[in-house]
Amino acid sequence: MSTRFPTNAPHQTRAFTKRRRAFSLIEVTLAIGVVSFCMLPIMALLPVGLKEVRGAIVQSGVASIGQQLRSELLGMSFDAANPNSVQNLPNQTFYFTERGVRTTDVDPEAFFKTSFALQDVGLGSTPTYPGSGQMVSVVLAYPMNFPEASRQKTLFSLFVARQVNR
Repeated sequence: MSTRFPTNAPHQTRAFTKRRRAFSLIEVTLAIGVVSFCMLPIMALLPVGLKEVRGAIVQSGVASIGQQLRSELLGMSFDAANPNSVQNLPNQTFYFTERGVRTTDVDPEAFFKTSFALQDVGLGSTPTYPGSGQMVSVVLAYPMNFPEASRQKTLFSLFVARQVNR
C-alpha cells in the first residue's frame, strides 16, 4: 500500500495563489500604455466631430431662417408707401441667433445678419399691375463676432408673387 503525501503544505499553496491573483507594476504600466495608445485616435477625432456638429447647427439655423423669411415675405405688401413692404427690404437688416430666432444687432447672441436685394420679375405685367412678383435675394452672413470680410455667406432667393384679388 502506497501512501501519497502532498508535496506542498496547504499553507504554502494558499500563499502562492494569493500572490498570483495580483497584478505587477509592470503589467499595470503596460495596460495603461495600451489603453493610452488606443485612446489617442479617438481623442484626435473629437475636434473633427465638434466641427461637424457646429456645421449642422448652423445649417439648421439657416434652414429655419429661410422658412421664417419665406413666410414673412409671402405676407408682405407690395406698396412702397408701407414700411413693411417688399420694396423696402433692401433698406432693412435682420439679425438672428444661432438657432434661428430673430433678435437685434446689439444682442450678444446675434449670429446671423441678413441683407436683401430685389429683382423685378415681370410675368404678364399690365399697366394696372406693373410687376407680378419680386425675386428677393437673401444673404445670410455669419458669425457676427467675425469681421465683415471674413464672415461666411449663404445666399438663397425667394420668389414673392403679387397677390391680386379679382
